Amino acid sequence: MKAIKYRISIVNPIIIRARRGDANMVNTESYIPGSNVLGVFASLYIKNQTLNDAHKDNTFYNWFLKGDIEFANAYVADDRRYFPNPHSIKKDKYDESKVYDLMFEDDHFSEPSKPNKAFVNIADLSVYGKSVKKSISFHNAKANGISKKGAIFNYESISGNQ
Repeated sequence: MKAIKYRISIVNPIIIRARRGDANMVNTESYIPGSNVLGVFASLYIKNQTLNDAHKDNTFYNWFLKGDIEFANAYVADDRRYFPNPHSIKKDKYDESKVYDLMFEDDHFSEPSKPNKAFVNIADLSVYGKSVKKSISFHNAKANGISKKGAIFNYESISGNQ
């Protein structure tokens, strides 16, 4: 199996709908799911090949519908690759240079700890954390292009320039 590395730069804020939050809040994921990446590449293929019936194209069918190409989730990165932080990895509450993996601590572990960043890179007995920058925006709800009186909602988005 071959792997192709790619980098996605978010220029403008984006929302990848998450299934959490309350009725007046639209939350976003902190990563781009592989299915979204597949959609982008499929769309580019259709455009570059000028296909009208993409499902009839053998290459398109094999790559994007049959699943000959797998698209992994796109997580935050810098010079390191980061992956979702296991829930068992915690930072010391007062000394962030100390990190614990609670799976390997005994039942008497009592050090004050807090969750690590959302994404981590573990290398050479070190844990590097990274978060995704997000923002929250306020909006009026609309129906047929007209603001509904008193109807508001907030949405969270992954900030641009990441």
